[in-house]
Amino acid sequence: MDIFINPNHDIYPMENEKILIITIDRDNDLFEKAGISGPVIGRAKNLKSATELALIDPEEVDANTIFQAIKVYDKLSKTNNDIEICTLTGSAKLGYDADSNISQQLDHVLSQFPAKEAIVVTDGADDEIVLPIISSRIKINSVKHVYMKQSKELEKTYVAIIEKLRDPYYAKLIIGIPAVLFALLGITLYLHWGVEVFAILLSVVLFMRLFKIDERIYSFVKSFEFSVEKVSSILYFIGIIIIIFSLWIAQQVFYHSPNPYIEKRAAMALRSWINIVIWGILTLLFGKMLDSWSEKQNMMVILYGLYTLYSIMLWMISVTLTDWILLDTIPPVSFGDLFAVILYTIITGFVAVKIMNQIRISILKRMKLEDKVVISTDGVYIGRVKGVANRNNKIIIETSFGKKFSIPFSNVKNMVENRLFVKI
Repeated sequence: MDIFINPNHDIYPMENEKILIITIDRDNDLFEKAGISGPVIGRAKNLKSATELALIDPEEVDANTIFQAIKVYDKLSKTNNDIEICTLTGSAKLGYDADSNISQQLDHVLSQFPAKEAIVVTDGADDEIVLPIISSRIKINSVKHVYMKQSKELEKTYVAIIEKLRDPYYAKLIIGIPAVLFALLGITLYLHWGVEVFAILLSVVLFMRLFKIDERIYSFVKSFEFSVEKVSSILYFIGIIIIIFSLWIAQQVFYHSPNPYIEKRAAMALRSWINIVIWGILTLLFGKMLDSWSEKQNMMVILYGLYTLYSIMLWMISVTLTDWILLDTIPPVSFGDLFAVILYTIITGFVAVKIMNQIRISILKRMKLEDKVVISTDGVYIGRVKGVANRNNKIIIETSFGKKFSIPFSNVKNMVENRLFVKI
């Protein structure tokens, strides 16, 4: 079916076919504020839901979006009887939870009303993230945006900023980075380290942001779950205390060392910090391995075991490097010794990765993977597992369109319940 949109954004059907008008409430304000669960199907139910939401929060943009969708429904229903309207709701947590709920609700709606084409009415902010999920199941012929009447461009900016701030990813950028910079500035001023140290710390933060190292650290830290029911919580607490203690020791060594050369004092402080912080890191990793083992996530046990090996190798290189700079060991560390350690760690790391991958493949071959949901490491729904080619060490995936393709076992990063997380 073709749909013509004139400059005033009016929508006209060219011929009668099943059309589904979709509105999206990704952060689930309907349930959080009005106690209404999705999906909301039908004109009467959507009108009632929008009215209740507007009465509770007159400034709620989702209510205006549903009213606009009803207006589109009324216009099209004059010439087409095969038309339906629905509101899909996500989750207040956003991210995967929201997208998964919307995906399941859309499947439910299409099972009752098998439309071939859709018109999506959105507030133009965070809801547009799920458009790929909708387009993977039904053809989108039109996307209509809804903004507040008083100032279209101002409202677009306001809604975009507010919605992005509710998304953890953008909140880290808009709020998190300035907070880190102010914290670094306050620490350097309090400890009288000078502007030079602040500039170095600032460059490190920006470098981490450039290569998204901070996201990996944040994701790793976020994975720690403190609970009185878990023995690992004690290990997490001990590990954090050791890490904080290592920073204090490094500072004490730097300021109280009798060595007059600042480079030597910095190297001594770095060596002291490395020799202590490694125990904190290993304690945290052991706690994660314990959690993964208790939850029967064997692949994650292997992954954290690999992290443990990497941490030990980095500790060996760092200590050898500082020993080579200071030349205060007996016998002194030569450049040849440093090169040998680096070469040894590279070879060991390469062999360890190969062994870990083989163990991971053997674990996957023993698992029942058929019909599990496949999700990318970025949280995007891909499809379901339809088979396993053990001879080629590959998993066969079927998308929502029925298209099949395969990926190697090595791309599988984790499995939680019936969800398989893969790198595409």
